[in-house]
Amino acid sequence: MNEANKSLFKSYISRSKNDKPLNNHPRDSEKDKSWLYDWHINDTVLKIHLLYLEDKHALNGGDLGLLVKRLLANELEVGGPYYSYDNLYTNALIAQLFRTLGSPLIKVESFISEKLSTILPSDVKNYWSVSWPHNLCHLELKNLNIYSKTNIDRAMIRSINEINPSKTPHKIKRSANIAETYAKVYIDKLEPSLNKIGVSFWNKIIDVDTRSEISSLATYVYDSIVAKENYNTKQSVTLGVANIYAWIAYTIYDDFIDEEGRPSHLSLANVMHRQSYTTFIKEFPSRQELIESHFNSVDISNSLEIQKYRLATSENMITIGQIPKYGNGIFLADRALGHILGPKLILYELGLSKYQVVLVDSIFNNYLIARQINDDLRDWADDLKNGHVSYVVSKLLTSSGVNPGTYNFEELRDRLQANFWDVTFENCIAIILTKINKSKQDMIESRLFKNNNDFVEKVLQPIADRAEADLFEYRNSKQFLKSYSQ
Repeated sequence: MNEANKSLFKSYISRSKNDKPLNNHPRDSEKDKSWLYDWHINDTVLKIHLLYLEDKHALNGGDLGLLVKRLLANELEVGGPYYSYDNLYTNALIAQLFRTLGSPLIKVESFISEKLSTILPSDVKNYWSVSWPHNLCHLELKNLNIYSKTNIDRAMIRSINEINPSKTPHKIKRSANIAETYAKVYIDKLEPSLNKIGVSFWNKIIDVDTRSEISSLATYVYDSIVAKENYNTKQSVTLGVANIYAWIAYTIYDDFIDEEGRPSHLSLANVMHRQSYTTFIKEFPSRQELIESHFNSVDISNSLEIQKYRLATSENMITIGQIPKYGNGIFLADRALGHILGPKLILYELGLSKYQVVLVDSIFNNYLIARQINDDLRDWADDLKNGHVSYVVSKLLTSSGVNPGTYNFEELRDRLQANFWDVTFENCIAIILTKINKSKQDMIESRLFKNNNDFVEKVLQPIADRAEADLFEYRNSKQFLKSYSQ
């Protein structure tokens, strides 16, 4: 929250005892939440919005549950709009709050859009509409006496007809970085038949690599280490290029593992795989054994995944035999060793002791395991449907006591769903956070990294932050449902 907004927030939330609260509402405290049901709905929604902007953890699911109860009691239609003496303004406040919470109310916004199209330029009471759908709560605080003003710019009021609150801004695609650009230059020189497919997969990598983790992991690690003597910084960029080639290759190979591969893509995968290997060898010829071992590990793991971690599927049925286990998760790391090959090459060139080699392996293995489990948490239902026994699916099947046999997918998914939220979700979040913390501890123990470094900030911490945010939202939702059902 910027300083201007903080000032507005404090003026509303933190009044002195001698101040007269807005609309004569009782002064709130940490323990007194009576305002959630005693205040007028406009001011309740406004305060919740401001509290959330100040600190999204300031309110819990129980608080939101009380608000939803109030809204349901005043529904004009299912899903809104909601009744109030000033229907349009009230619904605008409610709609903007739920936009901020990440759950837009489509029917309410449609109601507002329709009403706004009929507002007359002289209709001063709807002053707030000039800013809809932006900054409504702050505009209200800046203009508590707005009803006494008559010199509102009519042109601004007319401009509301150009605002469509149902539209959300398009995601702006980031510009390609140096490694990505170099990879694209090579792809552009391929045969026309390969070039077209290559550009398509290059774009896919750019789209999924939102934090430039694929293209810049080696650079993040290089910028994080204490000693950089005798190291060419351009190598970290070249390692990023090699990793992009590898990602394109294994993205295509994964499609074949999932039985979704297209034969026309296979030649490109082989070219990219070969180019990745060649680039690594060219930059680090003395590390050929390490490079080959990592490529071999990935290929062996892919083969093992097909043999061990797949279920037979037919239409909407799934056949389960012996449930494969992942143990400490090292298999997840082995499958992705190519991703951290560049950073390892950088560190190995520093002349590590045997203990430091163990620590470096642990740093990256724990990172890869946490990263994969974090992804698996979101994809477990799709993985199950496709017959892929991911780490999360394996835990779900085991902890749910699923016996060998053939099952209807929807019935099995619904059975596992309750277990997922009651047991597996929090267990997996705990594992993710443990792995990330172990990686950080090993970094400190190795004495190879700066105290504050890019690898933690741009790679490890975002995984932990996402896991913690997911856990917070889950617990908040449980509290919300508990409050709502009372």
